[in-house]
Amino acid sequence: MIVLQILKILGFVLAGIVGLVLLLVLLVLFVPIRYKISGAGENADIEGDAKASWLLGLLKAIAEYKEKKLSYRVQLAGIVLMKGVLGEDEAEALREVLQEEEIISDPKQYEKISRELQKAEEKAEKAEAAKEEKRLEKEQEKEEKKAEKAEQKEQRKKENKLKSFKEKVRDRIDHLKELHQKYQTVKRIWQAKTTKRALKHLKLEIINILNHIKPRKIVGTIGFGLEDPANTAIVYGNAAPIAEAISKGRLILTPEFYNKGIRIDLLIKGRIFLGYMLLCIARLYFDRDIQRVIKVIRRYLNG
Repeated sequence: MIVLQILKILGFVLAGIVGLVLLLVLLVLFVPIRYKISGAGENADIEGDAKASWLLGLLKAIAEYKEKKLSYRVQLAGIVLMKGVLGEDEAEALREVLQEEEIISDPKQYEKISRELQKAEEKAEKAEAAKEEKRLEKEQEKEEKKAEKAEQKEQRKKENKLKSFKEKVRDRIDHLKELHQKYQTVKRIWQAKTTKRALKHLKLEIINILNHIKPRKIVGTIGFGLEDPANTAIVYGNAAPIAEAISKGRLILTPEFYNKGIRIDLLIKGRIFLGYMLLCIARLYFDRDIQRVIKVIRRYLNG
C-alpha cells in the first residue's frame, strides 16, 4: 500500500511537471509577441523607441534612441535582467554621475559609484589592451599572408618561365574549359525543375512570414526633401502608393520641394506568433524539393 501511494504521488508530480512544460510550450507558441515602434523629430534631432513585450508585459525588451545614444534593457516581471547604452563610454557616464549634487551629498552612493567607476576604468583598460593585441595579431597575420602570396607568385613565375609556349596555351585552355564546365553545372542546377519548385516554395513561405510580421497599425506623417526637387517628386511618386497600401491611408507622406531634410512623427504596432513562424520554418526544412537542392549544392561544393 505504501509503495502504491508513493507511486501515485510520483505520478501526480510527474503529470504536474508535464502539464507545466506543455503549458509553457503552448504559451510560447500561441501567445503573441507584441511590438511597438515610435519616432518623432526633424533631421538630426529625431528620437525614437522600440518595445517588444510577451505575456501581458511579463517579459519586455526596450530600446531607446535619445540624444544620439542608443540605450536598451530587458526585464522580467519588472526585474531588469540586462541593460546598457551603445555609443556611450561607461566610465565617462559614471564620472558625470559623480558630479551630480545628489550623489555628492550622499557618501554611501558616492563611494558605491566611485567603486563602479574604478571597475569601469579597469575594464576599459583591459578592453583597450585586448583590442591592441588583436590589432597586432591581425597585422602580423596580414604580413604573413602577404609574404606567402608573394612567395607563391614568385614560384609561379619561375614555373611559367620553365614552361614552353604550348604548355602555357594548354594550361589556359584547360582553365577556360574548367570554368565553362562549372558554369554549365550551375546552369543545370538553376534550371532544374526541382530547383524551380524549391524556389517557388521558398518564395511562398517568405511572403507568408513577411505578411505575418508586418505591422497591424502604421500611423503618422513623414515629410522629406532632397537637394533636387525633381528627385523629391520621383521618390514621392513611387513611395506614396506603397505608404497608402501598407497603412490603409493612415501614413501621410509630404514632399518638401524647397526644404532639404526629413521630418517624422510615426507610430508602428504589430504582433508575432512564434508558433506560426516555426510552422513556416518547419515547412521549409521538411520540403523535399528544398532538401534535394541542398544535397545537390553540397555535392557540387564538395567536388
